[in-house]
Amino acid sequence: MKVRHLAAALLVALVACTACEDEVPSDTETVPGAAPAPSAAVINPVARTHATTEDTHLSATTTAAAEQSTLAQQQAAGLRALADMIEANPDLADLACYLRSADVFYAWSKDDVAKIVRAGLAHGFGIAKNHFGATLKVTLEYGPLNFTILGDREAVCEKVVTTETVTRTVPDPAVLATVPLVEVTETVENVEWVCKPLLAGTAETTA
Repeated sequence: MKVRHLAAALLVALVACTACEDEVPSDTETVPGAAPAPSAAVINPVARTHATTEDTHLSATTTAAAEQSTLAQQQAAGLRALADMIEANPDLADLACYLRSADVFYAWSKDDVAKIVRAGLAHGFGIAKNHFGATLKVTLEYGPLNFTILGDREAVCEKVVTTETVTRTVPDPAVLATVPLVEVTETVENVEWVCKPLLAGTAETTA
């Protein structure tokens, strides 16, 4: 009998509690005549978009920095391997003649040149500047080795154009126009390269 009374009391209490919850308005309940409260998802869409853009930019910057770091590490590892190879095989030093003047860097702007030169000076390289035609040439010198920075002179230097009058001697165009054309027969070379494997008896990969 006591168990039945206890169960009945619990049931009544449960029903009363449910009724109380139905009577209490929720946070999102619409009150007649009042504007609906904005949800958390649309409180500040501009701030949310800005935060998303910043997160995306940060992720892209981090990825680019990681890739650049990986490339730098790979390049450094390759150069160290080359240095170790030459040091272990001194007879190859005379054959590494292109290290005396190797085109290594390309500078797209004055800032690129300055960045490379500063790094070179910090690591004990001498600096020499030259040019040929429209190309700027800056050389990092280290003992018998020269590592070259190339760039477009117009992108790095200021081009100042002036004019002057000069006199030169050329064939008379009127006389050249009267010279007839004749046919000639000559022998020309047709060259074909036949290359044998460099390492006899070993598997060789060609690119």
